[in-house]
Amino acid sequence: MGRLSQLFRNDSGISSPVGVLMMVILVIALAAIIGSIVFGHVNLFPKSAYIPVETQVKNTTSGFSYISVFHRNGDAAYLNLSGKNEGMPVYFQFTTPSGGTVRPLPDPSDGPETWSPGDTLFVYVNKTNGVWVTKNETRVAQDGLSLPQGEWKFDVVSKIDDVLIYTTKLGVGVLIQYTITASAGTNGNVTPAGVTTVNYGSTPTYAITPNSGYHVVNVLVNGTSVGVVTSYSFPSVTADKTISATFAVNTYTITASAGANGAVTPAGVSPVNYGATPTYAITPNPGYHVVNVLVNGTSVGAVTSYNFPSVTADKTISATFAINTYTITASAGANGAVTPAGVTPVNYGATPTYAITPNPGYHVVNVLVNGTSVGAVTSYNFPSVTADKTISATFALNPTITNINPNSRPWYQFDRTVIITGTGFIGATSVTFDGTNVAYTVDSAGQITTTAPFRFILFATTVNVVITTPGGGTATGTYTYTW
Repeated sequence: MGRLSQLFRNDSGISSPVGVLMMVILVIALAAIIGSIVFGHVNLFPKSAYIPVETQVKNTTSGFSYISVFHRNGDAAYLNLSGKNEGMPVYFQFTTPSGGTVRPLPDPSDGPETWSPGDTLFVYVNKTNGVWVTKNETRVAQDGLSLPQGEWKFDVVSKIDDVLIYTTKLGVGVLIQYTITASAGTNGNVTPAGVTTVNYGSTPTYAITPNSGYHVVNVLVNGTSVGVVTSYSFPSVTADKTISATFAVNTYTITASAGANGAVTPAGVSPVNYGATPTYAITPNPGYHVVNVLVNGTSVGAVTSYNFPSVTADKTISATFAINTYTITASAGANGAVTPAGVTPVNYGATPTYAITPNPGYHVVNVLVNGTSVGAVTSYNFPSVTADKTISATFALNPTITNINPNSRPWYQFDRTVIITGTGFIGATSVTFDGTNVAYTVDSAGQITTTAPFRFILFATTVNVVITTPGGGTATGTYTYTW
């Protein structure tokens, strides 16, 4: 106030009456402006209203037509320009069937025509005063005349900036029709298909149907998604509409799992499309085999490959495995043993050792593994077993020499016959005199006939006579060369 007072002081520093009067007027003006802003008479920041509207042509019992205008939600509005009002100022405008324009005015008997969310206003032809707007539907029947027949265009316009808020067409006594254009992507359809003509205000329902094994991805109504629906009902149709749908193949999962010592491939969780027929491999580790394969919990046997039929749901496949087992069959001839004896199961990769044991007084003649001789061994270690095996052994009595006749000769005699008696001579493989092989004849298990070889000596000498039998059995005697 100090600054305002200074504006109206005279040079002597004393306020003039005129200055005081002007300051009072200025204060009153400012207060009026602030009050108008606070109480809604002045809008410093005008904007267009947001008013979703529903319109309908109605008929009285006496048969004449009028229009209802429903404010669904959004901004409050008012229709007159005077009086105290709250909300956005708007006006209604009709384009008549003949092309003229009419702006209905609020019915004077209703007072200021505020139009808040949830309010319905009624537009009718007053008997004496043109086209009016009222909240009182009973006044329509009392004072109204029918709107002329034909197609009316109805607009709601903001008074602030003449921006069109809402527009529609209405048929008074005539049928107004629109089109709904339906389209579908591949693998499905929208019905009714194509372009369908519908009446004003109708609420047609459309079916969105995917092909077998497919599903709806999205449905667009007038370019805006309404979600993954299989049916859509249009609300009251007041304009041309579109509906479209897209579809995609159903996908499922096959979950594969394997026990120890093997694999099922593809492993883990695999996505598959509807109708696919994937093949799975069931592979045991080396030395193992498939015990069982379960598909969706049901055995399909000890298979190494499984082909799913047409997939229409999630699936599972699992497999179990076990180590391969083989047999070693051991047998022994008379007078000895092979242990472990008989048929012994062994696991893949095992390296068992077998003992070949002759009875006392006997020796191993030969050992056969899978029919092939490995010699006169007393122990055999199988290498890593990967198949069934056999092992067998034969035995013979150890040879003995009980007599050599004659058991001596002069050194200068040539080729003197010698008879050797004893046991275990059958199959003898050699006879030696002091390491020298000589010819011999096995007469029986207890006799061999041979010849003592010539030997030059300077004095009497005794040498060993050795008989060798299969398997390395030996018997030793002595023979003397004299002077």
